[in-house]
Amino acid sequence: CLAGQPCQCNLRCKTERKGGGLEGPKDCEFIAGNENTSATARWVDHKALNRRARSENGVPQCLPAITVHVLDASTHEALDDCNVIVYAAYTDAHNKFVSWRLVSNLSTANSPKNDKSLEFFSETNLFLVTAEKAGYSKVRKQMDKRVQCKTLTNCKFRVTMTRALRGGDLHADGCYVAPDPKTMEWTMRAVLEWDAQPPDLDIWARNYGCYEDVEKAYRCDGKNARRMEEKDEGGLSILGMGRRRKSAYCLRRLFRDEKTREKEEQACVVQKCKVSVKNHKTIHTYKKNGFPNCKG
Repeated sequence: CLAGQPCQCNLRCKTERKGGGLEGPKDCEFIAGNENTSATARWVDHKALNRRARSENGVPQCLPAITVHVLDASTHEALDDCNVIVYAAYTDAHNKFVSWRLVSNLSTANSPKNDKSLEFFSETNLFLVTAEKAGYSKVRKQMDKRVQCKTLTNCKFRVTMTRALRGGDLHADGCYVAPDPKTMEWTMRAVLEWDAQPPDLDIWARNYGCYEDVEKAYRCDGKNARRMEEKDEGGLSILGMGRRRKSAYCLRRLFRDEKTREKEEQACVVQKCKVSVKNHKTIHTYKKNGFPNCKG
């Protein structure tokens, strides 16, 4: 089907239209280029007679909306008054990248949701997302639905932004800093991000030092820990809600108790802790027992 030539197609979703262009007969319209923009084409409603009828031109979107959450990197709170621009990767007939094309120009200030999340529709897999907010460093990142979405029917992206440092931002195009000499500060901040189920093995691997601490606490660090545990068949007694040791034998069997497991699993794990920000510094909050206020 060549743009500008008679070629009528009937585009419909197999399931249900979620957005994008209207379903029904379509024509391929040619859009001339100029010295700055290459020529392109788009699907338009067949025999559309006025601008209003053409307001929902394009391919019908059959998948649900894609959600974008914009968060503060330090506090994990949703950011208001943040401008987000989404581009989709345009490829040629051989699936080679050609250019980025604008999909949506959004603002969290206009989001009707409490979490300030934004939604857009697109059938493509690869996106370029830019986010800008006063007082924060600009974010520019690529996202792939096939990698970062749990399912194509429930696709959510997260964009984290960090407050701009007085020394200036690092320019990605040449890895350099161009600060103002009057306000220059040699301060650096790194932002690390993980998905809910990160594939990095080192995140899931247990620190060996943690294992040793638990092993010693339950007297299971000796060479004959397994044999000593077997000898301790009847050497345990109940004391209140917990258990105590009658001998110096390994107490690995205490982990059969649910409360013991719940207590020990809090050690050496990655947890989300409550923090506050004061003078651009992250401050952790603690419980009365002195432990950080965290949850797994």
